[in-house]
Amino acid sequence: MSTYKQDHEALQARVEQQQQEAMDAKHWLTFLEKHREVVPCEGNFQIVKSYFAGEPLSLETLEEAVQNPNLKRQMVFQTSVEDRTKLLETLKKLTGEIPPTTVYQSTEEIRSKVEEIQRRKELEKKSPDALRAIIKANTIAPEPASIPAEWTRERLLDLKGPEFRRVVERYGSKAVTERLNQR
Repeated sequence: MSTYKQDHEALQARVEQQQQEAMDAKHWLTFLEKHREVVPCEGNFQIVKSYFAGEPLSLETLEEAVQNPNLKRQMVFQTSVEDRTKLLETLKKLTGEIPPTTVYQSTEEIRSKVEEIQRRKELEKKSPDALRAIIKANTIAPEPASIPAEWTRERLLDLKGPEFRRVVERYGSKAVTERLNQR
């Protein structure tokens, strides 16, 4: 059985919690008025509350917290209508039309599509040699495995053509040449 004192303390704790939640919501709404780019949704509010782990919110702490890249990555942001309009105009210049599917796409999806088309147009202007150079610069060559000690100079010289080519492909021509040059 609970006593009057226990009931009163529990009620007092609930009232204080509700007051804190009301203050948190007030600070959150003030923050949203100042930061129109943040989507005013329950999800963002819950993310921010979990970030503060039960600590009371204030406008100053919200301002500091929104600068944290980890928190920013979790939150949902909206872009202005002007940005979307510019992107759609750029897309029309690049492709000659605005695909009807853009109605259902987010601004970020349209932005990535426009950037992809711009990259492709830039690459189309380049010569085949320039494209090869770009591919070569951006390709990471796998490090060939070191040639085992049992592959002696004599054993390598005894290999037939296709077997020798497989060894060169596996360990690299540099390693095989070095082994062949050992006396």
